[in-house]
Amino acid sequence: MSSRDFAAEIRQELEKIEGELLPLQQEQKRLRGALQSLESHDSQAGGRTRRSAEETRSAVLEAVREKPGIRGQEIAQVVGITPSYAYNILREMGEVEGSRSDGYSISSEGRGGASAGESTQQ
Repeated sequence: MSSRDFAAEIRQELEKIEGELLPLQQEQKRLRGALQSLESHDSQAGGRTRRSAEETRSAVLEAVREKPGIRGQEIAQVVGITPSYAYNILREMGEVEGSRSDGYSISSEGRGGASAGESTQQ
């Protein structure tokens, strides 16, 4: 085989490999863009990580258990949610009693160990 034939064979092999790599490079570019978008969104959201509503409720309940009399604004800071979301969760939770001005604590019905996902109301 001549060097010219060998070079043509190598060129052909390279073109084949480049053709196979192109879709992978495009997928890599798409995934990098998606990752950048997600990271940008996280930084705009104050670096908060997303969690399920159930996990958020549990975190709110834990904050109230750890510090009876805690206020909604402080709960929001501890849990990493907005104050209005903290107040909404507190209103929905039967285990918690109190108000914005007085602070929040576990209600006497909720002291039996109900988790944030269990309702104390029938």
